[in-house]
Amino acid sequence: MSTHNRPFVHGMNISEIDIHEVICEPKALVYSGSIWFGGNPFKSLLPILMLQIFLFFASSRMVQLLLRPLRQPKFVSDIIGGIILGPSALGRSERFNQIVFPEKAMFILNTMAVMGIVYFIFLIGVKMDKNLILNPRKKAYRIGAISLVVPFVLVGFMSYLLQRPLAGLVQGHFFLFLAASLSITAFPVLALALEELNLLTSELGKLAMSSSMINDMIGWFFMGLFVALHQRNSINSLRAIASTTLLITFITHITPAGRLVDRVYVVAILITVLFLSLLSNMVGASAVDAPLVLGIVIPEGSPLGASIVERTETVVGQILLPLFFVRCGLAVDVFKIADMTAFAALEFVVFMGYVGKLAATVLISLYCGVSIRHSLSLGLIMNIRGLVEVITFIHWRSQKVIPNSQINRWN
Repeated sequence: MSTHNRPFVHGMNISEIDIHEVICEPKALVYSGSIWFGGNPFKSLLPILMLQIFLFFASSRMVQLLLRPLRQPKFVSDIIGGIILGPSALGRSERFNQIVFPEKAMFILNTMAVMGIVYFIFLIGVKMDKNLILNPRKKAYRIGAISLVVPFVLVGFMSYLLQRPLAGLVQGHFFLFLAASLSITAFPVLALALEELNLLTSELGKLAMSSSMINDMIGWFFMGLFVALHQRNSINSLRAIASTTLLITFITHITPAGRLVDRVYVVAILITVLFLSLLSNMVGASAVDAPLVLGIVIPEGSPLGASIVERTETVVGQILLPLFFVRCGLAVDVFKIADMTAFAALEFVVFMGYVGKLAATVLISLYCGVSIRHSLSLGLIMNIRGLVEVITFIHWRSQKVIPNSQINRWN
């Protein structure tokens, strides 16, 4: 087809424009009319949102009741509840999806879920023992570093050996990020687990937190550096690194000493969390990175920190955060696993990553003089995974670091 025969719009060749699918719908209604006058509540956004939240909590609580003898964390039941409502179970019904999860209503649910994790990570930073960051134990340096390096190398080696069966499932830098995810121990997740097990103030808990802090800082420094260098050119890389550094410096300087506890001041801090989350996303970091830093620099045990936790913890932890986990469960579709051989090979690589981290932590702990029992417990603790890992994979997918087809099999 010649150029002069191609359609033009405002002087532009349509064939040269990226064409995206556009869905046109009537303006969405927020409130529904009365059912007594022929109104259909399931064509309006607010009733649909209320129905979604009700089903989320109903399914999650049912699963939590069944899993109670196994003493599983609450987020496990939230994710399984989402899987039940998703395309792996009830969501396979097209009629069910049209009523409960229409496309026009999902953006509200997604927004609430993201706000939940942003505020939850911020609260983790507020409640964190700052001495673990400023004065880590000497043992923690060795344990944190070795428990990072060994599983990272092992996962990379196993991925190389199994590259043929995995060729159709994963490509590019996927295994680099997979190895990092299995090697890094997220201290916010660890803090929650230890608090739930009443181990946070024990000697083992303090050593685990210090080790995970070192592990986290080393791992995320190199991962952040790699993601920045993954930009299209060197200028973008320098901008990503510099802007993130400036953002962290800005946060540490604007945070007050925490003497005031007026309600207006607390509200201002909570609004600042959203603003910093926006800035964090703009410079290429995760939306939760800047709120976490803000929470950490708020003085521990100060009236300000105590007031923030008291006024927000219940709403965030019991209402908003579960929506995020259930939303993650909704994305799981077990029927998309087409190549079971490749999937089994991938799961084996993951298993070896856990084994490598366990063995490395136990051996280096014994070398540092930790008892056998505590060394084994520490190895298991350092393998705890949770909220941060879920957020990380979602962030990598949104940044196109990991293709959607690969992460979908991981959801």
